Order: sequence, then C-alpha cells, then structure tokens
Amino acid sequence: MVDSSPTEMQQAFSASLKDKLNKAFSQQTNGNFETMSVPNGLYWGIQFGPNNYYNKNFLNQANLLAIRGSSGILTIGNDLFTGLYNNILGATVFAWSQSDEKAMAQDNTNNQSQVQALINGWETDMGKPITQTLMDEAVPPTKLGYILGQYVTKWASDPDKVPDAFPNFKPALLVYLAQAAISARLGTQAAALNARLKAARANSLAGTAANGGLQTSSDAYYLPLGPFPTQNKINSSLQTLTNKVSMNFKLENFSSKESRLSIEGKTGFTIPIFDFASIGVSGGAKYTVDKYASSSTVINTDITYEGITFVEAPLTDANLTGDNKSGWYWNDGLSDAIRNVWTTGSNPAKTGLALHSTQYPVDEYFGSGKKFSKIKTWVLSQEPTIKMQFCGADASKIKTDFQQNSHIGVKLFGLIDIGSVDQSYKVTDVDDKSVAGCVTVTMGSTKTIGTTIDADARAYVVGGVPSYPPNNT
Repeated sequence: MVDSSPTEMQQAFSASLKDKLNKAFSQQTNGNFETMSVPNGLYWGIQFGPNNYYNKNFLNQANLLAIRGSSGILTIGNDLFTGLYNNILGATVFAWSQSDEKAMAQDNTNNQSQVQALINGWETDMGKPITQTLMDEAVPPTKLGYILGQYVTKWASDPDKVPDAFPNFKPALLVYLAQAAISARLGTQAAALNARLKAARANSLAGTAANGGLQTSSDAYYLPLGPFPTQNKINSSLQTLTNKVSMNFKLENFSSKESRLSIEGKTGFTIPIFDFASIGVSGGAKYTVDKYASSSTVINTDITYEGITFVEAPLTDANLTGDNKSGWYWNDGLSDAIRNVWTTGSNPAKTGLALHSTQYPVDEYFGSGKKFSKIKTWVLSQEPTIKMQFCGADASKIKTDFQQNSHIGVKLFGLIDIGSVDQSYKVTDVDDKSVAGCVTVTMGSTKTIGTTIDADARAYVVGGVPSYPPNNT
C-alpha cells in the first residue's frame, strides 16, 4: 500500500541533496542551502562584452521574490523584491508616540514666540513665504516641520553649518534650539527619518548613475545589487567539473501500481509507480519507468551535478548611503518599522518609523519562510548527468525508446526538471553489455557551459540560500 505522497518524495530528495551540499560546501552555504525548482535556469552571464555592461536578464532574475511552491520547495515568483520593498515603504510613516506628540505640542505652545521668530527669519532670508505645497511634504506638515526638514537636509542638524548668509534665521535657530529643546529634538528626528524614508523609496524605483545604479547599456541603469562574483570566477567554477555532488536512488519491488524507493541508501518508502520519474523523448512521447519494469526489476539511478558554482547576490551594494544619495535598501529603517506597527487613527507605541498594521501584516511578510524574501546565494551547475540502470527489465523496450543522441527531458517526482535549460540534453549512451541482465542509459548535455557568454545563456539551478530581510535569516 502506498505510504508516501509526491510531496514527501520531493522533500526527502531535497533534504538529502541539501545535506550533501551543506557538507561539501559549508563555507559557501552557511548550512542554509535549499534545493530549488527553476526549470528555465539562471542567467549566468552577469557582466561581459566590450563595455562590461551588466546583464539586465540576470539582474531581473536576481531581483525576483523567493516563494514556496505547493510542495513547499523553494522557487522564484514573477514579482520583484524591490517592488514589494517599495510598496512596504509606502505603508511606512514617521509617527510620534502619544506621549511625545503631547510633549512636542506643549513645548511649541510654551515657545510660540521662538517658533514664530524661526519662521519669520527663514522666510525673510529666503525672500518668500513657505507655501502649502512645501508644507505638505514635511513631517509634520507645518512651516516648522518644513524648516526643520531643510535644516536636517542642508546642514545635517548642525547649527554651525548654517551659513552667515542667513542673518535672520541663524540666530533665531540658536534660540529655538536652546529654549524649545523637546520640539527641536523630536522635530529634527522626524525630519531626518522622513528624509531617509523618502530617499529609500525614490531610489528603489529605478537605477540611475546618480544613485549607484548598475549600467546595462550606454544610457540605462539597473537598481544597485550585489556585489556579485566576477564573471571569470563564475566561468572557471562552472568549468571545474570536479566540484560535484551525486545523488543515488533505488527503485524496486514493483507491482502494477507501486514500487519501493530509497534515496541515498536510506530506508525507503512505497510510492505510486508513476511518481518517480516521467521521461520525454524526441517526438513528444512521454514514458514512466513502469513501462519497462516487472516485479523483479531494480532501477538504480545516479544524478551528478558537476561544476557546482556559487553566485552571491546580496544587498550590500544596495544599502542606502548616509547622505541618502546612493543605494535604496535601508535595513535599520525596515527593522524599526516592523517592530512598531500602527493603525489608522492611533499612535504607535514609540516615536519613529511605523508600518501600517493591516497592509503588510508582520507575521505574514517578515521572518523565515515569509513573503518578503529573495535568494542571496544561487547554486548552479552544468546540466546534471543521469545514469539509469535497469536490471531485470524489458531491454528491448528500453533500447527502442532511448535511442542514442535523441533529445530527452526528465522530471523527477513531478518537480525536478532536468534537460529543460537547453536543447542539447540527449541520451549519450545505452549500454547493455557491461552488466549482465542490465541496461544502463546515460543522459546528459552535449555541451559545457562556462565558456561562451551571452545575455540569454542559462545554467542549471541546483538550489540557493534564501534571505528573509530585515534579519536576513
């Protein structure tokens, strides 16, 4: 009787491969590698050509959200990580706690003359009044809020940096800072964080030369990401075929409906006979392994991933700089906001950035396995080589269906696609002589990647290391 579902097989395969990769390459995976299902592969050409421009295809793919398929296996979605990030910032505001809001209002009331003198000094030195449009951009949307925003942006909250060309404003500012200390502290805090929030959101919309964007053509830029490994390092790693891991499966005890599967020699489980692998060959025909099996058949399958290559895609180069001009990712701001949620018509628990509680619920979007996620390290390889040894099987059917040099594609457990990245995947050998009573079919790609680079070249995705900002766990 069947005792395992396709999902359980997928998870057992993933767990075993994860264990092998983490043991063999622990320094690169940090123990957090997971298998992935990315049938079309990853663009492995990052930066190349006479001008060394970045490949927009790769950057777009590296910027996709990491998601979970229905089986729980890691994959990538269709939506951009930066798009969700920008929307989350749109639901983030600077707000005061109820006690700070009252304290600031009281301080402004107690120091009305100093506040008005500050406003008068600014408008006199600027030669024009502060308009409602300018006030609307400030936090709070008042003349004082606007002035403090300019003070923070232009002079980094340092009165000594205010030039003498502001003869009315500068002395009024010094008096205000001394006498309305609560208002000044909370107001400049609001101005500084609001300026940073606006910059992070604006910079995350599009890459430019000014905000540290990655150049993809003579006049186009992509949002900064990375740093990435050099193209030479990627090429060399893909071509180092000794960097490899292999997986073994044994399928036996066939009946009309089920068989026994073991992975890496571990205790097996009973599965529906058609769930192990489906094989598509030239001409569009598709087969499952039960076609060749009898009750005494044993099928040993080895899958080898050669040229294991790690492509890091962190957010380090995306970090918002201190002057708010370059980068777009603001980890501290995001971290503060999700710990300080607010609801419409109320104050957050503490003064600072706050995320609206209903638009992006923290428990749904943030943390390990949640929606706000990207792949920070991709694990690539050559297209895997598969050897299937059929013992006690119908050799004539096998040799008829698996013609040498015929194109082929394999799907394991209804999830793992092999042979889908390029059309060079073929039956490379059919051997019925080496082992008596057995036929061994070898499948693999007839070309090796890592040499000729173009914008559309892809590599097989073995898996990756997901990241769940802001903690990146």
